[in-house]
Amino acid sequence: KVAGWFWTFGDGNSSNLQNEVHSYMKAGTYTVKLVATNNTGCVDSISKRVVVNPMPNLSIVGKNPVCNGTTVTYSTKKEAGCQYQWWVSGGNIISPLDSNAISVNWATTGTDLIKVIGITALGCSANEEIHLLVNPKPSAQIAVGSKLCLGTALQLSDSIPATKFMWHFGDGDSSNSQNPSHLYSSTGNYKITLRVSNSYGCLDSVSKLITIHALPDAAWFMINSGKTNWFHALDSAYSAKYYDWQFGDPASGTSANTASGHLSKHLFTKNQSYTVKLIVTDANGCISEHDSIINVSISDISPEINTDIYDLAIYPNPFTNKTLINFTLQESAH
Repeated sequence: KVAGWFWTFGDGNSSNLQNEVHSYMKAGTYTVKLVATNNTGCVDSISKRVVVNPMPNLSIVGKNPVCNGTTVTYSTKKEAGCQYQWWVSGGNIISPLDSNAISVNWATTGTDLIKVIGITALGCSANEEIHLLVNPKPSAQIAVGSKLCLGTALQLSDSIPATKFMWHFGDGDSSNSQNPSHLYSSTGNYKITLRVSNSYGCLDSVSKLITIHALPDAAWFMINSGKTNWFHALDSAYSAKYYDWQFGDPASGTSANTASGHLSKHLFTKNQSYTVKLIVTDANGCISEHDSIINVSISDISPEINTDIYDLAIYPNPFTNKTLINFTLQESAH
């Protein structure tokens, strides 16, 4: 009957247990020897060569911490004949799972995990994992004021919390304010870009196309027709949406002192100066106004003209400095 056992594993380690489990720390070829002794002191031994194959060498390399919503590449050293399997929590793998390198889009914030298992051609396997911190990413959003009109400062805002802001207005100007205003010097299409970052260094950007519209024409002229003064907007195409007149004659009453439409009339009853204003609003919400002082002299008022039959022609129209106005009046029977 065997009374004692003595194992040597060829790597400097030994054991006197009957049945032993031994782990080798390095790959290589080792001689394992067992020496057995019975109760009478007789000794026997046996040796066997053991080949220990290498484990896959795994070490995950990639950015940590990361920002949610970003895509990051992670890799481990590629070994010939080795197969890889990846597993991720809190993110989506968007490249092959069996490669030594993958790309992960991190979808949630918090502490997440990435793990890789490597299996050699000889069937040896190992795994490696790392914990990652996924920080929140700011969300860049551009809110633009409702009126995009030449001469009106454009109000911009970003409602999502961030610590740094950089605006590019598409005309060469920029600002690092959170909610800047910007005045464009000419009409046209512009691309506004906003880049933001937070205290974690996470970034986001967004762009928005806008159109700066021209202001409507608010010029006007007046025709004295008997006791009535006619006011005509010089917008020959009648392209504006609203024409609002203010005659500067509060004595005429609230309703009579104002009017609407590209052609309007007003009856002045006193000899004095009046400030007449035309406010024009177009379909884009852009507003222009023009006012002039007119001098009214009741004694100089000509006989009432039949306004249904006079004709007025302006050349050229619209005009800037000079124009020719032709009046054609039908002779009254009186």
